Parts: sequence; C-alpha cells; structure tokens
Amino acid sequence: MNPETRYRYDALGRRVSKATYGRHTGHTARSRTDFVWEGVRLLQENVQQQGWRTYLYDAEQPYTPVASVTGKGESRQVWYYHTDVTGTPQEVTAADGTLVWAGYIRGFGENAADISNSGAYFHQPLRLPGQYFDDETGLHYNLFRYYAPECGRFVSQDPIGLAGGLNLYQYAPNPIRWIDPLGLAILEHQSNFDAARRTGFENAGMTNPEDVTFSKVDPKTGTVVEFKGPNGAKVAYDAPHADMDVTAGHDKPHVGWQSAGKRGSGGANRGNITYDGPQHPHRSDSKGDDKC
Repeated sequence: MNPETRYRYDALGRRVSKATYGRHTGHTARSRTDFVWEGVRLLQENVQQQGWRTYLYDAEQPYTPVASVTGKGESRQVWYYHTDVTGTPQEVTAADGTLVWAGYIRGFGENAADISNSGAYFHQPLRLPGQYFDDETGLHYNLFRYYAPECGRFVSQDPIGLAGGLNLYQYAPNPIRWIDPLGLAILEHQSNFDAARRTGFENAGMTNPEDVTFSKVDPKTGTVVEFKGPNGAKVAYDAPHADMDVTAGHDKPHVGWQSAGKRGSGGANRGNITYDGPQHPHRSDSKGDDKC
C-alpha cells in the first residue's frame, strides 16, 4: 500500500485538515496538519510535531503575508515575510535578520528551489496569494480549486462554467498584475482611483473613446460611473458591497471590468481593481435609478 493523504473540509468548502497514512501505520496518521480560517483566509495551521503557526497579513493587501508567529511564552518566535508586488513570498527572515527561507518562485507560482542560510528546514507552504503548497501532491490548494504550478493552470474547471470564459482552467492572463486568491475571480490593486480607472479600461479593451458609451450615472452627483464597449465589454465604478468579500475586492472601493465576449458562452475575462484613497462616485446599490 502506497502512502495515502486524506483531506477534510468544512461545510463552507474550506480544508480543515490533511493527514498522510503510510504502508504499515493502519489508521494512525504519520503526519497531520490542521487548519483554522478567518473567513476565507488561512489564519493558523497546526503541523504535527511542529506546533501552531499564526499568519499575519498586510492591512491593505489581505492576502499578502507580513509575518508568522510560532511557539508561545519564552519560545515564541516571529518570522518576517518579504514578498513581490503580487504578495507572493520570496524570502523569510528571523527577528535578527537571518535568512531562514528563500524560494525561486516563477511567474505562475512554481518554486524551483528552497534556500536557507540557517541550515535548518523551515516550513513555508505559502505561494501565490491564497495558495498553499502540498508536498504530497505538488499541487497548490487555492480554497475552491487546486492549482498545478508547473503548468500554471487549475486542475478542475471554473465552477461558474462558460460564464468564466473559454479557458475554464486559466489562473489569470497576467500573474504579475493579477491574483486569484479563491480560485474564482481575478483581483488587482492600484494606488489611486485614476490608476485603477486606466487599468480597468485597458483590461476591458476599451481604449478607443469612439467605441465607449455611457450607461449609468451616480444619482447623487450625476457623474458617469458605468461605461460599455463593443461586444459586452464594460467598466464600472463601485463602492464596497454589502457582502464585504475581501477576496473579490468588495470590501474596498473598486473598479470592475469585463472584456469583450459573451459570458454565457465564454470569451470574456472579468475582475475588480481596488484602490487607495477617497471613494469615487459610484453605481447605486439600488437597481434602476442610475441609468443614463
């Protein structure tokens, strides 16, 4: 009997444990990890014989780790994460600056090498934002799907079906600019509204003003807040949504976009771009009272 790893999930689809059983261990796991979640973001993990690890994240980038804490009391240690522009860890250092882990993370998340100046193994499973590396399979757990980093694709189809586009296994068209922490939707961030607006129109392919029409206005200010382009392309300015979904950018002011193509039959990409700074005039939360 080859080693077997079993996964357990809660009612929301979040993985709560994984355990590996060997040839002669019967019903006793030779390794086990338990997970604790904060909404749809990993908060803690308890690795057998290593203990608990608590993850701390950037306040403005909810899937960018800044530190983790292990141990308690006098044995408590803080480890600091150094990430790239997407929030993917590149290095981890101890409090005294010692490099304990460095990875060679390629564009679509594959780690080509682990390096440590301390000479000791350091547990570092975080990869692209929202992804957790499983050494049993080589796959990344991406909350609602599993991801194969060596080919830059999910191993299962987008659960939304053809409404997600023609490529149902796609991670993101550009992993340097976009992230997908749930395995469901693209999320991007810019420093201000103007940058988010420009990027939204570029992503939607609506760069020719002659092809853009106005479709909705902010009823309070009269500012145009939704624009339509050819073949279903669209850009819209939105306030935080009632669901406050941090993974889709709904908890912050954001610019939503959709590229050309019919969502019901594939062909369209879509995403949200959050931004810092004051809220720009936006679409109404009530349907029908903001049409041009």
